[in-house]
Amino acid sequence: MALGLTVSVIFPRNSLVPTPVPRPFRGDTIQLLERAAIRLRSLVPPDARVFVFGPSTPVYLAGLRMYLPQVLGLDTFVSGDFDERLISRNGVWGPAQVDRWLGQEAGYALIAPGALRGYEEDQPERVRRIRDLLRDRFVLLGRVDDAPWYVYDVYRRQGH
Repeated sequence: MALGLTVSVIFPRNSLVPTPVPRPFRGDTIQLLERAAIRLRSLVPPDARVFVFGPSTPVYLAGLRMYLPQVLGLDTFVSGDFDERLISRNGVWGPAQVDRWLGQEAGYALIAPGALRGYEEDQPERVRRIRDLLRDRFVLLGRVDDAPWYVYDVYRRQGH
């Protein structure tokens, strides 16, 4: 039984989890996520309000204050045209929240470039609005790419 448990930890069967060769546990998923969280903490103050467009796991692990509807990542982003009252009552977020949070409130923005590109084909005007707000009101601080599937461009609001 001990041998089976050891082998299953060292050689994961899930194809989405990289197998650390030649040394087990070196550069594994947990370590990469922790490195990404540490890097995010180094760029964003802990009390700052953060707008997130992308996966939220490293942001959550970094202990940063993102908007509550963004905790589940892009699964709660409504890209279509719906009644704003309906959107706000159901714990999701859409264009009005993007304008308020990114346009006025958030001191920092964490944008996953791949996620933004993913919405560009279906919602070009929404993506253009996000890019315009970033260009006009934010300064790019850097890129966090410690965990390859969680890449973020980190922006700080001008004057912050």
